[in-house]
Amino acid sequence: DANLRIFAPAASLAGLPEGTHRTRGFSADSVGLFAATPVGESADFLMDVSYRGIAGTVRELRVQYAYLDTALPWEGARLQVGKVTLPIGYYNTRRFYPFHRVELSAPIFQSGILGLPMADTGGVLSYHAEAADLGLDARFFGVNGYGSVPNSTASFRNSTLPGGLAISNNLGSGNNNRDVAVGGQLALSRESAWEYGVSFYRGAWDRSAERMFHMVGTHLHWTPEKFDVLAEVLRLRVAGDEGMERAFGRQNWDTEGGVLSVSRPVGT
Repeated sequence: DANLRIFAPAASLAGLPEGTHRTRGFSADSVGLFAATPVGESADFLMDVSYRGIAGTVRELRVQYAYLDTALPWEGARLQVGKVTLPIGYYNTRRFYPFHRVELSAPIFQSGILGLPMADTGGVLSYHAEAADLGLDARFFGVNGYGSVPNSTASFRNSTLPGGLAISNNLGSGNNNRDVAVGGQLALSRESAWEYGVSFYRGAWDRSAERMFHMVGTHLHWTPEKFDVLAEVLRLRVAGDEGMERAFGRQNWDTEGGVLSVSRPVGT
Protein backbone atom coordinates (compact mmCIF):
# COMPACT_ATOMS: atom_id res chain seq x y z
CA ASP A 1 0.00 0.00 0.00
CA ALA A 2 1.38 3.42 -0.93
CA ASN A 3 0.00 6.85 -0.08
CA LEU A 4 1.89 9.72 -1.73
CA ARG A 5 1.22 13.45 -1.34
CA ILE A 6 3.00 15.44 -4.00
CA PHE A 7 3.13 19.25 -4.13
CA ALA A 8 5.73 21.09 -6.18
CA PRO A 9 6.08 23.57 -9.04
CA ALA A 10 4.74 22.23 -12.31
CA ALA A 11 8.18 22.37 -13.90
CA SER A 12 9.50 19.97 -11.28
CA LEU A 13 6.64 17.51 -11.55
CA ALA A 14 7.30 16.75 -15.24
CA GLY A 15 3.61 16.24 -15.97
CA LEU A 16 2.73 14.36 -12.77
CA PRO A 17 -0.42 15.89 -11.23
CA GLU A 18 -0.30 17.40 -7.77
CA GLY A 19 -2.27 15.89 -4.92
CA THR A 20 -2.65 12.57 -3.14
CA HIS A 21 -1.91 9.34 -4.99
CA ARG A 22 -2.84 5.94 -3.59
CA THR A 23 -1.88 2.53 -4.93
CA ARG A 24 -2.54 -0.93 -3.61
CA GLY A 25 -1.31 -4.31 -4.76
CA PHE A 26 -0.09 -7.74 -3.80
CA SER A 27 2.54 -9.97 -5.35
CA ALA A 28 4.21 -13.29 -4.62
CA ASP A 29 7.65 -13.82 -6.10
CA SER A 30 7.78 -17.56 -5.43
CA VAL A 31 5.66 -20.41 -4.12
CA GLY A 32 7.08 -23.69 -2.81
CA LEU A 33 5.47 -27.10 -2.56
CA PHE A 34 7.12 -29.90 -0.61
CA ALA A 35 5.62 -33.27 0.17
CA ALA A 36 6.47 -36.79 1.33
CA THR A 37 4.40 -39.62 -0.14
CA PRO A 38 4.49 -43.21 1.21
CA VAL A 39 5.13 -45.66 -1.62
CA GLY A 40 5.62 -48.77 0.48
CA GLU A 41 5.81 -50.11 3.99
CA SER A 42 9.21 -48.50 4.61
CA ALA A 43 9.70 -46.21 1.62
CA ASP A 44 8.76 -42.61 0.88
CA PHE A 45 9.06 -40.36 -2.15
CA LEU A 46 10.04 -36.81 -1.18
CA MET A 47 9.94 -33.77 -3.44
CA ASP A 48 10.23 -30.01 -3.29
CA VAL A 49 9.17 -27.82 -6.20
CA SER A 50 9.53 -24.03 -6.33
CA TYR A 51 7.65 -21.77 -8.73
CA ARG A 52 9.61 -18.52 -9.15
CA GLY A 53 9.01 -15.25 -10.95
CA ILE A 54 5.23 -15.51 -10.68
CA ALA A 55 3.34 -13.04 -12.86
CA GLY A 56 1.02 -13.80 -15.77
CA THR A 57 3.16 -16.90 -16.19
CA VAL A 58 5.82 -18.66 -14.10
CA ARG A 59 9.32 -17.70 -15.23
CA GLU A 60 11.11 -20.59 -13.53
CA LEU A 61 10.14 -24.04 -12.27
CA ARG A 62 12.86 -25.47 -10.02
CA VAL A 63 12.91 -28.99 -8.60
CA GLN A 64 14.84 -28.53 -5.36
CA TYR A 65 14.94 -32.25 -4.66
CA ALA A 66 13.03 -35.39 -5.67
CA TYR A 67 14.12 -38.80 -4.44
CA LEU A 68 13.03 -42.20 -3.17
CA ASP A 69 13.97 -42.88 0.45
CA THR A 70 13.77 -46.55 1.31
CA ALA A 71 14.95 -48.86 4.07
CA LEU A 72 17.47 -51.61 3.30
CA PRO A 73 17.46 -55.16 4.71
CA TRP A 74 20.12 -54.23 7.28
CA GLU A 75 18.90 -52.52 10.45
CA GLY A 76 19.62 -48.80 10.45
CA ALA A 77 20.53 -48.66 6.75
CA ARG A 78 18.64 -46.55 4.20
CA LEU A 79 19.08 -45.57 0.55
CA GLN A 80 18.08 -42.36 -1.19
CA VAL A 81 18.01 -42.30 -5.00
CA GLY A 82 17.11 -39.41 -7.30
CA LYS A 83 17.91 -35.75 -6.96
CA VAL A 84 19.15 -35.97 -3.39
CA THR A 85 20.34 -33.36 -0.93
CA LEU A 86 24.05 -33.73 -0.26
CA PRO A 87 24.97 -34.47 3.36
CA ILE A 88 27.39 -31.55 3.60
CA GLY A 89 27.33 -29.81 6.96
CA TYR A 90 24.40 -29.53 9.35
CA TYR A 91 22.50 -26.75 7.65
CA ASN A 92 22.25 -28.35 4.23
CA THR A 93 21.41 -31.74 5.73
CA ARG A 94 18.63 -30.53 8.04
CA ARG A 95 17.84 -26.83 7.70
CA PHE A 96 18.27 -25.89 4.06
CA TYR A 97 14.64 -24.96 3.47
CA PRO A 98 13.59 -21.61 4.99
CA PHE A 99 10.09 -22.83 5.84
CA HIS A 100 11.58 -25.44 8.18
CA ARG A 101 13.15 -22.82 10.44
CA VAL A 102 12.23 -19.62 12.22
CA GLU A 103 14.92 -17.72 10.32
CA LEU A 104 13.65 -16.04 7.16
CA SER A 105 16.75 -16.90 5.17
CA ALA A 106 19.86 -19.03 5.46
CA PRO A 107 23.25 -17.53 6.37
CA ILE A 108 24.85 -15.78 3.40
CA PHE A 109 27.76 -18.24 3.11
CA GLN A 110 25.36 -21.11 2.51
CA SER A 111 22.78 -19.27 0.45
CA GLY A 112 24.98 -16.85 -1.49
CA ILE A 113 28.06 -18.99 -2.15
CA LEU A 114 27.00 -22.61 -1.86
CA GLY A 115 23.33 -22.32 -2.72
CA LEU A 116 20.65 -24.14 -0.75
CA PRO A 117 19.77 -26.83 -0.99
CA MET A 118 22.90 -28.46 -2.40
CA ALA A 119 21.20 -31.28 -4.26
CA ASP A 120 22.33 -33.41 -7.19
CA THR A 121 21.36 -36.52 -9.11
CA GLY A 122 22.70 -39.73 -7.62
CA GLY A 123 22.36 -41.72 -4.42
CA VAL A 124 23.04 -41.50 -0.69
CA LEU A 125 23.64 -44.54 1.50
CA SER A 126 23.11 -43.85 5.20
CA TYR A 127 23.51 -45.88 8.37
CA HIS A 128 22.40 -45.09 11.92
CA ALA A 129 23.48 -46.95 15.03
CA GLU A 130 23.01 -46.38 18.76
CA ALA A 131 25.03 -47.57 21.74
CA ALA A 132 24.26 -46.48 25.30
CA ASP A 133 23.11 -42.86 24.92
CA LEU A 134 25.23 -42.08 21.83
CA GLY A 135 24.25 -42.20 18.19
CA LEU A 136 26.39 -42.61 15.08
CA ASP A 137 25.31 -41.49 11.62
CA ALA A 138 27.32 -42.34 8.51
CA ARG A 139 26.27 -41.03 5.10
CA PHE A 140 28.07 -41.68 1.80
CA PHE A 141 27.05 -40.39 -1.62
CA GLY A 142 27.88 -40.63 -5.31
CA VAL A 143 26.44 -37.94 -7.60
CA ASN A 144 27.03 -36.18 -10.93
CA GLY A 145 28.93 -33.45 -9.12
CA TYR A 146 29.79 -29.81 -9.70
CA GLY A 147 30.80 -28.71 -13.19
CA SER A 148 32.17 -25.70 -15.01
CA VAL A 149 30.27 -22.50 -15.59
CA PRO A 150 27.98 -22.41 -18.65
CA ASN A 151 29.69 -21.86 -22.01
CA SER A 152 33.12 -22.72 -20.64
CA THR A 153 35.22 -25.84 -20.16
CA ALA A 154 38.11 -24.26 -18.22
CA SER A 155 36.36 -22.02 -15.68
CA PHE A 156 34.85 -23.22 -12.44
CA ARG A 157 33.93 -19.63 -11.53
CA ASN A 158 34.16 -16.33 -13.38
CA SER A 159 36.41 -13.55 -12.11
CA THR A 160 33.60 -11.00 -11.96
CA LEU A 161 33.03 -9.93 -8.36
CA PRO A 162 30.83 -9.75 -6.34
CA GLY A 163 29.26 -13.11 -6.93
CA GLY A 164 32.34 -14.67 -8.46
CA LEU A 165 32.66 -17.20 -5.67
CA ALA A 166 29.05 -18.40 -5.88
CA ILE A 167 28.83 -22.05 -6.94
CA SER A 168 25.08 -22.39 -6.55
CA ASN A 169 24.57 -22.75 -10.32
CA ASN A 170 27.39 -25.22 -10.96
CA LEU A 171 25.20 -28.26 -10.31
CA GLY A 172 23.66 -29.30 -13.60
CA SER A 173 21.05 -31.85 -14.55
CA GLY A 174 23.60 -34.05 -16.30
CA ASN A 175 27.08 -35.33 -15.59
CA ASN A 176 29.88 -32.97 -16.62
CA ASN A 177 32.39 -35.77 -17.24
CA ARG A 178 33.07 -39.46 -16.67
CA ASP A 179 33.98 -38.78 -13.04
CA VAL A 180 31.50 -39.52 -10.24
CA ALA A 181 31.72 -37.10 -7.34
CA VAL A 182 31.87 -38.84 -3.98
CA GLY A 183 31.66 -37.71 -0.39
CA GLY A 184 29.97 -38.24 2.89
CA GLN A 185 29.41 -37.29 6.48
CA LEU A 186 30.18 -38.84 9.85
CA ALA A 187 28.34 -37.53 12.91
CA LEU A 188 28.37 -38.49 16.58
CA SER A 189 25.47 -37.31 18.71
CA ARG A 190 23.67 -37.52 22.02
CA GLU A 191 19.91 -37.26 21.68
CA SER A 192 18.50 -33.80 22.48
CA ALA A 193 21.94 -32.61 23.60
CA TRP A 194 24.59 -32.24 20.90
CA GLU A 195 25.95 -33.45 17.56
CA TYR A 196 29.43 -33.17 16.11
CA GLY A 197 30.20 -34.10 12.54
CA VAL A 198 32.60 -33.81 9.62
CA SER A 199 31.75 -33.73 5.91
CA PHE A 200 33.70 -34.02 2.68
CA TYR A 201 33.25 -33.84 -1.09
CA ARG A 202 35.57 -34.78 -3.96
CA GLY A 203 34.91 -34.57 -7.68
CA ALA A 204 36.37 -33.38 -10.98
CA TRP A 205 34.61 -30.31 -12.37
CA ASP A 206 36.07 -30.02 -15.91
CA ARG A 207 35.22 -32.03 -19.02
CA SER A 208 38.52 -33.91 -18.99
CA ALA A 209 37.99 -35.01 -15.35
CA GLU A 210 41.45 -33.76 -14.36
CA ARG A 211 40.71 -30.58 -12.36
CA MET A 212 39.39 -31.25 -8.88
CA PHE A 213 36.99 -29.56 -6.50
CA HIS A 214 37.08 -30.41 -2.78
CA MET A 215 34.95 -29.44 0.20
CA VAL A 216 35.80 -30.26 3.80
CA GLY A 217 33.63 -29.11 6.68
CA THR A 218 32.82 -29.58 10.33
CA HIS A 219 29.81 -28.69 12.45
CA LEU A 220 28.72 -28.63 16.08
CA HIS A 221 25.07 -28.49 17.12
CA TRP A 222 24.41 -27.96 20.83
CA THR A 223 21.08 -27.56 22.63
CA PRO A 224 21.65 -26.54 26.26
CA GLU A 225 18.39 -25.80 28.11
CA LYS A 226 16.17 -24.07 25.53
CA PHE A 227 19.04 -22.64 23.50
CA ASP A 228 19.91 -23.84 20.01
CA VAL A 229 23.55 -23.26 19.04
CA LEU A 230 24.97 -24.20 15.64
CA ALA A 231 28.57 -23.61 14.54
CA GLU A 232 29.63 -24.69 11.08
CA VAL A 233 32.82 -24.18 9.01
CA LEU A 234 33.35 -25.23 5.39
CA ARG A 235 36.49 -24.98 3.27
CA LEU A 236 36.40 -25.05 -0.55
CA ARG A 237 39.41 -25.84 -2.73
CA VAL A 238 39.47 -25.58 -6.54
CA ALA A 239 42.27 -26.63 -8.91
CA GLY A 240 42.91 -25.38 -12.45
CA ASP A 241 40.29 -22.63 -12.53
CA GLU A 242 41.21 -20.30 -15.39
CA GLY A 243 38.14 -18.16 -14.77
CA MET A 244 39.44 -16.88 -11.40
CA GLU A 245 43.07 -16.49 -12.46
CA ARG A 246 42.56 -12.81 -13.32
CA ALA A 247 41.11 -12.07 -9.88
CA PHE A 248 43.43 -14.22 -7.76
CA GLY A 249 46.56 -14.39 -9.90
CA ARG A 250 46.49 -18.19 -9.80
CA GLN A 251 44.33 -21.06 -11.02
CA ASN A 252 44.35 -22.94 -7.70
CA TRP A 253 42.42 -21.17 -4.97
CA ASP A 254 40.50 -21.88 -1.80
CA THR A 255 38.08 -20.10 0.46
CA GLU A 256 36.38 -20.87 3.73
CA GLY A 257 33.36 -19.60 5.59
CA GLY A 258 31.76 -20.11 8.94
CA VAL A 259 28.35 -19.72 10.53
CA LEU A 260 27.39 -19.27 14.18
CA SER A 261 23.68 -19.30 14.95
CA VAL A 262 22.26 -18.90 18.46
CA SER A 263 18.51 -18.93 19.09
CA ARG A 264 16.11 -19.36 21.99
CA PRO A 265 12.32 -19.17 22.19
CA VAL A 266 11.12 -16.19 24.23
CA GLY A 267 7.36 -16.71 24.19
CA THR A 268 4.39 -18.33 22.59
